[in-house]
Amino acid sequence: MSQNKLLRAAAAAGLAGAAGAAYVCWEKNALAVERHSIRLGLANRIRIVQLSDLHGKTFGKHNRRLIDRVRALNPDLILMTGDTVSGDCAHLEDMVHTVGALCTMAPVCLIPGNHEQRSGRMEEILARFAGVGAITLCNETCALVLRGTAVHVLGLAEKIGVRPADYARAAVGRLEYPDNDAALLALAQKQGLRIVLSHFPELFAGIGWRSYCRFDFDLLFAGHAHGGQVRLPRIGPLYAHGQGFFPKYTAGVYGDRPKMIVSRGLGGSPLLPRINNRPEITLVTVE
Repeated sequence: MSQNKLLRAAAAAGLAGAAGAAYVCWEKNALAVERHSIRLGLANRIRIVQLSDLHGKTFGKHNRRLIDRVRALNPDLILMTGDTVSGDCAHLEDMVHTVGALCTMAPVCLIPGNHEQRSGRMEEILARFAGVGAITLCNETCALVLRGTAVHVLGLAEKIGVRPADYARAAVGRLEYPDNDAALLALAQKQGLRIVLSHFPELFAGIGWRSYCRFDFDLLFAGHAHGGQVRLPRIGPLYAHGQGFFPKYTAGVYGDRPKMIVSRGLGGSPLLPRINNRPEITLVTVE
C-alpha cells in the first residue's frame, strides 16, 4: 500500500474513532423524556416523574439541566427508585442538592437501591436526603393527597444485589428473595391510588410465588436494569444485572393491573457505555 493510501486510511480510522467517541459522549449525556399515559379512572389526572439510577451523575453544574427538565414537566409527584448514589458515595453532595431542588417542585418519595445498601452508609445517605425534604421509604408506606386523590406509596428496600455473588446465586436459582408479602397485603387494603417503589424489575413477575404482581395495587415503578445498557437494533436490550443476557424488563410499561413502569435510568456502568440508550426521565400521566 502506498504512503498516501496509508495516510488516508489512518485519517479515516481517526475520524471514525473520534465520531464514535463523540457519539458515546452524547449518548450518556443527552436527556430523553419518556412519556406514558395510564388510565385508572381518577377524577383528576396526576403527573408522576420517575428518576432512577443516577449513580451520582450530574447533567450540568449542580445537575441544573436535569432539575430544569423535571421542573418543566410540572410534576405532582416525583419518585426516585434507587441508586441515587453509587456505592463509593462519590458526588453525594451534588445528589443532596439535586434531591433538595426536586423537593421544591413536588413531594419526592425515595428508596435505596443496591448501591446505597452496599455503601455501608445507607442510613446516613437517607438521612441527608430526608434532611432536604425527601420522603425516604424503607419497607414503609406514606400517604399523600394529590389533586383530590388519596395516594399511598409503598417503598421497598430489597437487600439483594448488594454483593456481586448475589447475581451468581440468582443465575442458578439460589438467591433468597425478600418476603414483602405483609407490606403488599397491607397496601392492598388502602383506598385510592396505590403505588409500589421497587429497585428491581425482575421481582414484579419473574420469581414465581414471590412475584409482586400477585398483589392488588395499581402501579409499580422500578429501575436497576439501565435499559439493558446496550440496546441492539431488532434484538433489544443486551444485559441487565439480575436478569442476565437479553433481559425482559428494561424499559417501558409491563402488565395489566398492576402495571410496572421501568426506567432506563440516568447514570451508567463503569464497565460498559450506554449505546442506543439515552438517560431517561420518565413521565407517567395517570388519567
